Order: sequence, then C-alpha cells, then structure tokens
Amino acid sequence: MIKNKKKFNGIKFIEVTHKILQQNEYNDIIKWDDQGINIIIIDKFLLQQIVLPKYFKHSKYSSFLRQLNLYGFTSSKDQNGYLNYHHKNFAKDNYDKNNIQKKLQIKDIQKSLGIFQQVQTELQSQLLSLQIEQNRIKQSLLNSIDQQLSIRCNIKEFLEAIRFIRLQGEDYFDQFIKGLNPTAYHHFQHLINLVFKQFNIDEVQSNYNQSEIDEQSNSYMISPCPFGLFELRANINAHKELNLKNQELTQDS
Repeated sequence: MIKNKKKFNGIKFIEVTHKILQQNEYNDIIKWDDQGINIIIIDKFLLQQIVLPKYFKHSKYSSFLRQLNLYGFTSSKDQNGYLNYHHKNFAKDNYDKNNIQKKLQIKDIQKSLGIFQQVQTELQSQLLSLQIEQNRIKQSLLNSIDQQLSIRCNIKEFLEAIRFIRLQGEDYFDQFIKGLNPTAYHHFQHLINLVFKQFNIDEVQSNYNQSEIDEQSNSYMISPCPFGLFELRANINAHKELNLKNQELTQDS
C-alpha cells in the first residue's frame, strides 16, 4: 500500500511538471526548448517564488531540482547559460510517465534482485546438500543389502556343511550297525530299544528309510551323547540293566 502511494506521488510530480510546461503561461520562467524534448529553466528565482508554490507542497528550487535528478533527468547548460534537463521518456508531444521512475526505485529493484539471487544461491546449495545426503543414504542402503546377502550366503554354506556332516554321521552309524555280529547285534538292539523306544535296527540293515534316518540323525548330531539324546529322566532300574548287558558283551568277547 505504501509503495503504491509513493508510485502515485512520483507520477503526480511528472504529470504536474509536464502540465506546467504545456500551459505556456510561464515561458519566461520555465519552458520547452525548440525541439520540445528539454526543459529550460530561465529564472530560478521566479520559479521558486511563483510557480512552485502554486503546484507543489515543497516550493524550494533545490527540492524541484532534486526531484528531477531522482527521476533520472540529466542536466546541462545551453549556449545562453540556461540550465537544461532531459529525459528520454519526457517530451512535449510524447511522454511515458510509467517508465519514469526514481533512481531509488531502481536501486530497490536491484537490491531485491540481489536478495533473490542470494536466496536462489542458498536454495541451490541446500538442494546440493540434499542430493549428497540422498546419495549417502542410497549408498548406505546398498552396503546394507550387500552385507545381508553376504550373511545369507555364509549361513547357507554353514547349513550345507552341517548337512554334509550329518549325512556322514548317518553313513558311519549305518556301517557300524551292519558290521555287528549276531550276539552284539542282539544286545545293541536291546540297548537301542531302551534309548529310542520306537527305533527298529532291522530297518537300517534292510530297507534304508531316509526320512527316519533324517529324524534320528538330527537328534544324533545335536546331542552331546554318541547315540542321540538320552532320556535324563530314565529310572535307576533301566541303568542297572544297561550295565548288566555291557558286562555280558565283555564276557562274550
């Protein structure tokens, strides 16, 4: 609102000055030159005493000249020594008041342009920082994915190694059973029945059932005991019977 008011006051000064020159009432004080493109000030004293008080709030001659300078009028002296003022958009028959602006307004525009350029530079810097941060996060994510894939690969290799060991253990166990003599086989069958209630050693010696071996070998591989997971809650009589069978095996040998 204030800027619009200042702009209106500026246009009013240009309009009033043009009106004074167009009236030809004060040609002996201020007038157009012969080409109608320059202002000629003939009598600055009468201009201050008669003309300016009639049309302007500030009637000082110096204030009038300062206004002309602020609006971009250039001054010079003709061959008669009179002061001349000229503006490319201010003439007798043609003038563009909207393109006659104060130098202060031009400075304001330049200042605003400078501020805009500064803000633009800051925004570009922030955008660059965001792009760098985005690339950093992207790279970190890619590294995390690579690390997870590596861990997954290691786990796969570990599980394959466990499976290989388990299969070897099953094979050794199978060979051990098949190599028993009838007497040892009978006692070992009894021992196995005590430890694994539903395990049938004949199936190992005849038809090799992969699913049952897998189930038993899983218990075998993770157990601290050589033949699987013993029932820790077995009663004392079962242990005594095992000891007796072991003594018989020793005597038979």
